[in-house]
Amino acid sequence: MSFSYQELDVYYIALGFVDSLHACISNCPDPLNPLIEQLDRSAVEIPLSIARLSGEYGDMIPPQEILRVRGIVYMVQSLLEICWQRKMISEKDSEEFGNTLIVLARMLAEMSTQSRETSRMQRPQPRPFT
Repeated sequence: MSFSYQELDVYYIALGFVDSLHACISNCPDPLNPLIEQLDRSAVEIPLSIARLSGEYGDMIPPQEILRVRGIVYMVQSLLEICWQRKMISEKDSEEFGNTLIVLARMLAEMSTQSRETSRMQRPQPRPFT
């Protein structure tokens, strides 16, 4: 048996991102820095949100909910940039993580579009007056 979110590529990419980020920040000079902790917590929120939404809505996740997860991706990108500017992570790591976040954001945007189209097709048609 598998959960429906486990069938989503975006979920596995998000998990891989979290693992890679955690490995990077655990080698950070100050891994308990509040900014680093916020980056870690925010990154973990991406796959957790995907799993939660899948559990709540199954295959019919509302587009606005998918876009909220995409907003978390954007927030993580901003945190990455701040950490890089403060020399907490390397430029190379920042670029690699940023590229993965771009992929996640695009996948979530596509999911939102597909969800919107699916919900339009499945709307009940009004009954004609008789």
